[in-house]
Amino acid sequence: SIKMWAALPVWKKPIMSAALRELLVSEDATGLQVVLGMMKASLLHCNAGKIDVWSRLLLRVRVPSSSGELASGTDAERSQENIVENGVDVDDAGPALSLARQRLWEMAFAFADDWKEKAFSTVFMEPTKMYYIACGEEELAENVEVHGSSVYLAILLSTLAIWCPRLPFLLDSPIAAISFLDALDDSQLQALWREENLGKSYASVPECREPRAQRSIGNHWSNFLFNGRQPWQVANNAVDPCGPPDRREKLKPYIEQFAWYFSVEVIVPRLSQHLLSRDEGCAALQVVFDSLRADGAVAMDEEQTEDVRHWLWDLEAFPARLHLDRATLLLQRSGVLRCGTA
Repeated sequence: SIKMWAALPVWKKPIMSAALRELLVSEDATGLQVVLGMMKASLLHCNAGKIDVWSRLLLRVRVPSSSGELASGTDAERSQENIVENGVDVDDAGPALSLARQRLWEMAFAFADDWKEKAFSTVFMEPTKMYYIACGEEELAENVEVHGSSVYLAILLSTLAIWCPRLPFLLDSPIAAISFLDALDDSQLQALWREENLGKSYASVPECREPRAQRSIGNHWSNFLFNGRQPWQVANNAVDPCGPPDRREKLKPYIEQFAWYFSVEVIVPRLSQHLLSRDEGCAALQVVFDSLRADGAVAMDEEQTEDVRHWLWDLEAFPARLHLDRATLLLQRSGVLRCGTA
């Protein structure tokens, strides 16, 4: 661990020290063995590999929850600022409603991080591995997680301003990142990108277990649409208005596929079910629903329903059907979905 710490950039060292202090408290014996194993293995990797391990250590740190009481000081102010930005005025809410919204924000934040990681893996990581496996380039396939990921993460940051849980190493060598849409079998890619396969390894999707590439991409060591010796240069070139418009047009389907997983029809049912499946989330949604009824925001013919679960779901249909418009309204009122999203 000391050797890995010494190899990190100066600004990352205190962050790693703080993360290890938290992990010593939160992890059990098995978890600590995993952490130590990751750090030991990092010594066999390049700088990008060490940064990747550093990022994964941060992901294991558990953020303290304020479910039992309202957060105080800066954390509470930041949470309220986020809710106000999403169109909910915290000043108009009572203590119970404020606490419910804060708890839902925390749960939705954790859900969003996991969702972003799954979408990133499905849209970029797995198809890239499929291409290299189809071309017999096992060594490049092994480099996708460490090196290729930094290119794709930097692209998402520059184009959509999205921070994923894992952080890009912007000074890395941009290898193992390619424009796989130019080569992969389209039917296999569409199968991988189906909603039910989100977050799955390509090997676990029956149609994708034997990847097929229709053609080979020139310079497929590093060839993802835009030039650059490091990921930050590739990312900047992706949003350069003076750059080749045809390359930005070819980038469009990658970005649109990633963004599709965050559309209302995809994410609202998943997020609603995630919150309802946990007792504290269900209780918090009930408080928000009660406030909607009290404010007259619920239609007259729906006011007789007092349970938020029965209001959200049409139990007479088979299988039960989620009322998407109601779920959207409830999440907007909770402050976890922007008003105007439809």
